[in-house]
Amino acid sequence: MDPVIENGSKSGGLLGSCLADGPASEGLAAAIGRVTATLRSCGDTTLLTGLRGGAGSLLLAAWYDHVSLPGLVVTPDRESADELAGDLEVWLGADRVVYLPQPEVMAFDRNSPEPTLVGDFLAGLHRIQQQKNPLVVTSLYGLRQRVLAPGNLNRAVLRLRSGQQIPMDQLGELLVQRGYRPAGMVAKVGDFARRGGLLDVFPPEDRPLRIEYFGDEIVSIRWFDVESQLTVARGEEAVILPVSNLLLDEDAVLAGLEIAERQLLAQDLHPDLLEDLQARFEDRLVDDGLESFLPWFGPTATVSDYLPDGTTVFWVEPVRLQDQSELLDLELPRLREGRLDRDFLLPAVDEVVEPAGKLGLARMGHVFLAASWIAGDAQGCWLDREPTQTVDFQSRSQDLRGGEVGHLRRGLDEWTARGQQVLVLCDNQGQANRLAELLDDELA
Repeated sequence: MDPVIENGSKSGGLLGSCLADGPASEGLAAAIGRVTATLRSCGDTTLLTGLRGGAGSLLLAAWYDHVSLPGLVVTPDRESADELAGDLEVWLGADRVVYLPQPEVMAFDRNSPEPTLVGDFLAGLHRIQQQKNPLVVTSLYGLRQRVLAPGNLNRAVLRLRSGQQIPMDQLGELLVQRGYRPAGMVAKVGDFARRGGLLDVFPPEDRPLRIEYFGDEIVSIRWFDVESQLTVARGEEAVILPVSNLLLDEDAVLAGLEIAERQLLAQDLHPDLLEDLQARFEDRLVDDGLESFLPWFGPTATVSDYLPDGTTVFWVEPVRLQDQSELLDLELPRLREGRLDRDFLLPAVDEVVEPAGKLGLARMGHVFLAASWIAGDAQGCWLDREPTQTVDFQSRSQDLRGGEVGHLRRGLDEWTARGQQVLVLCDNQGQANRLAELLDDELA
């Protein structure tokens, strides 16, 4: 039996290959059975340990594929979340994994986060609302940051259709309220542009839209390619998701100004200080850190508020999560303090980023995932939880070094001689083709 070399693209799941009937699948099926039985019987925190390399993502994917129950996977930082989400998308397919990317700037930064990342995050939250049992991946900061409340997110979604009467000026105002920015020509997510009777807009997780008007009526909706500007699809309806957590309609701006005025009076500050803030609120300047005032504009929530009761939370490397959480608790007040020389008023830190201990996760099951674990280690007590039941695995990291194709060939031959199915994943098709050629050369 020859090893199967696959392009590990995110276009489709490969888990079916690993769960096919055969000797290799028995080990994975048994592992899933052990995990499922443990989670069903244990009402407290479970530890899954001994999962090295890609074993953790494979087991998570197999568990989700087997039980089809909602899950939330939380990693320490943006990079580890991105990597794990990519692995899960390879195993399951991109349509079965909801990745909520952490923004590139944190709360109280003087700059606003990129609309692309915020739009992808909000599109993910919208998908959670639509799916019955989502598998969600995010970082610790992604989980702790406060975002649009579910009701406000639903209200922020724009639904357009051919034949709809909505003046182009009004649609442009609605887009600005949702974080979109006018441009000469759309080039990236968050841009919109007007050209005669056409309005182009680039929403998240989609190609840009071209909305054609006749008077105040939408007469056609098309999707087009950014580079060629050519139409790639047509439709009767389109959904435009927001690209900012700020839904700055008139009611929200008034609410924000009322809170700011009360804060001025409470702190005995000069009323003139309100003028600049009022101008920024009314101009909806979402590119200069205005997100720091998010809780003043309306209800907020965290990711956990979007998830159903009974969701299983998988905490990846709890010791690193603890370290990262402590770093956030030190960094966020420092960022806020640095902003006060420009903005005399700001919400408190815990209004913008939820304390780790108040995430409202008591209604969910909890699982720790760790490559290794020291029982009784105080650093391993995450969110005042310690594992009460352990499932240990004997996975191991690969010992290959770059260019050791002969060593890899011998290992593959040894595994396949035992009747095991071996699946080698590569980043792209070119890499897969080149590796296959090198392995074939070893046989010559």
